[in-house]
This record gives sequence, C-alpha cells and structure tokens, in this order.
Amino acid sequence: MMNNFSVRLLCLSLFMAIFSFGYSQKKITTEDGKKIIILPDGSWKYDESKEEVSTESNNELVRLVSDENFKVNPYQLPDENNSNISEINLDKIAKLEYDIRDLLNEFNVENEISKDNLKLLKEELKISEDSDEVVESADIQTEINITKERLSTLKDNIKILEKNQDRIDKAKKSNDDEASKIVSEVNKTMRKRFDKGFKEDDVKIVDISYYHFELSEKIDHDIHDCEILFDGMDERQKKYRKETAAKPFFSYTHPKLKSFFKSKDFLNCNANLLKLGAYYYLGLEITISSKDAKKNYGAIERNSMLRINFIDGSDIHLTCIKENRGTIEPYTGNTVYKVKYLLDKEQLKTMSKIEIDKIGLIWTTGFEEYDIYEVDFFMNQISCLNSKNK
Repeated sequence: MMNNFSVRLLCLSLFMAIFSFGYSQKKITTEDGKKIIILPDGSWKYDESKEEVSTESNNELVRLVSDENFKVNPYQLPDENNSNISEINLDKIAKLEYDIRDLLNEFNVENEISKDNLKLLKEELKISEDSDEVVESADIQTEINITKERLSTLKDNIKILEKNQDRIDKAKKSNDDEASKIVSEVNKTMRKRFDKGFKEDDVKIVDISYYHFELSEKIDHDIHDCEILFDGMDERQKKYRKETAAKPFFSYTHPKLKSFFKSKDFLNCNANLLKLGAYYYLGLEITISSKDAKKNYGAIERNSMLRINFIDGSDIHLTCIKENRGTIEPYTGNTVYKVKYLLDKEQLKTMSKIEIDKIGLIWTTGFEEYDIYEVDFFMNQISCLNSKNK
C-alpha cells in the first residue's frame, strides 16, 4: 500500500505533468518589447503569430506584417547613420548591439523559466515538509536557494545589459570621439562579464560596397552546378577574392496574388557567397514585381537582422552591412534590393552541415518569413566556394 508521502508525490507528479502540458507554449514580452514564445524544452523563438493581411486597392501587392501595432510611414525614408561617427565605430556599435539584444532575449527567457521552476520547487517543498521527509526537504531547499541565486544574477545581468544598451543609443547620437569612448567602455563590460563584444584586432573595415554580386541573365542550368564568378586578386583591396555565381534561393507569391502571377512568382531572391581575404559575405538580390514595392516593403537597413532557421530547430542571425532602399528597373518596373550580410566562420560551418528550413528578413515595415525548398542551398554554395577549380 502506498504511504501518505508517496501519494503526495504522485499528486505532485500529476500536477507537474498537467503544468507541462499547459506550458507547451508560453508567450512573454521582454523588457525591450520583443514578443517571444518559450517552448517546452526551454528553447525560444520570436512570436510572429499576429499577422494581418492588408491589400492594395489595385491588388498589386499583399503585405504580411508581424506586429499589428507596428506603424510605418511608407513615404518616409529610414534614418541615416550618424555621419559624425567613423565606419569602424559604426561596426563596433553594430556588434555590441547584436550581442546585447541576443543576451537580453536569452536572459529574459531564462528568467521566466526560472520563476516557474521556483514555484514548482516551493510546492514540492511544502509536500515534503508535510510528510516529515527531512532529507528530501533539505535537498529541495538547496535547489530553491540555487534558483533564487540564479534569478538574482539574471536580474543583475539584465539591468547591466539595459544600461549598456542605453549607452550605445547615446553613442549613436554622439561625435566620433565620444562614441569611441562609450564603445570602449561598453565592450570592456561585455567581454569581462559575458565574454561577448570584440577584440580590437578583430574589427577591421572591408569596403565591398562596390561589388555587385552579378546575376546571370537567365539561369536555366541546375541549381547545384558550381559556378565561380571571380577567382583571383582583387585589385582595389589587394586581397584574394572568390565569388560564386548567384543562384535562385527562394520565391514567394501570396495566395491572393496567384491569379495575377501564374508563370512567375511575385517576389524572387537569388543569392551567392563571397570570400574577400579572411572575410565571408552572403549576397541577396531580391526582385519584387511591383514599382510600388518601396511603399509597402520600405528598405533593408544597415545592421538589420537576417535570421536563418535550420531543419534541426537551430538558427543563426546575420547582420546587413549596408542599407539598401531598392531601385526600380526602368523597363520592367520591378523593384530590386541588393544587400550583403557578414558571415563568421562558425556560422559558415553551421550552414555547410545543416539543411535550411526558413529565413526571416527584417524590412523597415516589418518582419517576413520565407520557406526554403532548396534546403541544401548553402551546402552547395559553400562547397562551390571552397572548390579548387575555377
């Protein structure tokens, strides 16, 4: 026969099972306003579920905006970067902003999970104390103390990160000397406390703004063919440069536009890779079949995020190195956006080993996610870039 303590533990187990079921997806809003979904395994993702569809009166364009409260004047150009700040400091600011935002989201999610765990531990302690299980109660109390300490650390970390985010915001509005001083102090804190930020020797400016990431006039060949656009010494940078030819990456047509775009998609994206010296870059060329695309999509800003989701559930985030507001082709009326994203070696390694599932792109008017059907696209591009044959 089960004793009183066993019965109580069984009840607690059932309670935890029910709690876990109800906890299958928990939505929270972080301090900086980000909406996040916490999954049962403790992992998280951005909440993009609140979508609303708006159509142009001429049915030329359909937009999906992730935040229903997000309002943007489509005729207002995005703010330019502070011209008083040097390029090297802008790159440092971008790196620090990315690390701060990433850590804030991570700590806020862990904070919510730890709070829930603490509630469960207190319930378990109460059951244990009522049953006079002294050793069991001591073990649970130890776990409670550890959890409380972690919550205290998380609170301190979040406070420090928010303070440093404010300082970075101030740096972006300062002159170059003041920005340099703030960046140095924030980076010192980030490296010492979080092992993030940058080493001074790692931050170098590589100007690739003049590269055009050429596209073939018509791509009828197999997407898996390896084509090298350039392989040799770059005369301007005096560095070795190797660049793959662009290939179709993804395309999209909203269901309400299917009847207007029967032979092609409304949005098409080609992509390629570039290696310049020790640096790697991903280039995207997005073509939208509308002359009014800039009113609806806006621009892709410098330092905006490109999220790549993989089939194993992991993801990486790339940062745009140069703003692009789109240009209208004179004969087709299409709007074309050409953007480039910096890749580090760890990201490149991940992209070479795991198939892609989706990508998420931030426009000035909102966030959009696109399904990828060429799941081995990056594997093929990286293999091509690393090939010895020209």
